[in-house]
Amino acid sequence: MKKTIILFSLLLMSSTSSGEPSLFHKRKITRGVGCSTSQTVTGVVDCKLLCRVEATCKSFNYGNEMCELCPDEISNGYKDIGRNTDGMFFYTASRKEDQKITEALSVCPISHPFPFAGGLKCCEKNLADPANVVTNSHGYLTLSSNTCLGTNVVCPFTVCSRNQTLNALSILKIPYADLRDHYQVEEIPNTASSSSCQWYCETDTMCKGWYWIWSDYPGSAAKKCVLMNGSNLKFRVSSGSLMTTAGFKSSIIVWN
Repeated sequence: MKKTIILFSLLLMSSTSSGEPSLFHKRKITRGVGCSTSQTVTGVVDCKLLCRVEATCKSFNYGNEMCELCPDEISNGYKDIGRNTDGMFFYTASRKEDQKITEALSVCPISHPFPFAGGLKCCEKNLADPANVVTNSHGYLTLSSNTCLGTNVVCPFTVCSRNQTLNALSILKIPYADLRDHYQVEEIPNTASSSSCQWYCETDTMCKGWYWIWSDYPGSAAKKCVLMNGSNLKFRVSSGSLMTTAGFKSSIIVWN
């Protein structure tokens, strides 16, 4: 066994020194799904060798002389990508797989899709704290925001960008919120959705902000869209008592 490890080490050194791509690509990430119990090894080459001789192993974690064998590569076996705090690294022999790791780590997770604090943190809501701002971002979260309204997580990479599963208009819709200190431009009854209400505002020259009353709101006000204007227009946000969704027109927001 020891001779085999030494031979494999020499082959690896030969491959690397000849200018070929390294066999190992590493990113500090969370544990995989179904990985083996940690076992002590003398180095990363030993761990790689154990993976090679194990029929179900496609990747492995190594760090602090501990080795874990994993049945899947990163895009399949790792569900929640983030920083690993125990000093272990993930390794794969696939450059394509390594690119997936990099891309996944540089985007805020879908549970907290909005970056702030220069991209170092990700927030569950697209709102600064406080959110009652009447200029520039109008309370939305930006990279220059230092606090967010809701829970936040540390970016799993160095700097994160917004999760692109949310489009540029959908991120402006804030549930459990309405707008205050305004004058009303128009009321539109029987509006099917908050997206429709948002579209009415986007296409109305007088509209700066809007709110939509949910369809399950009791009484005749349900499904009403209200378009608004005013220099002091700002968010009012509740933890769940408001049965409205609100937002600002995209063209007036300054993402500073």
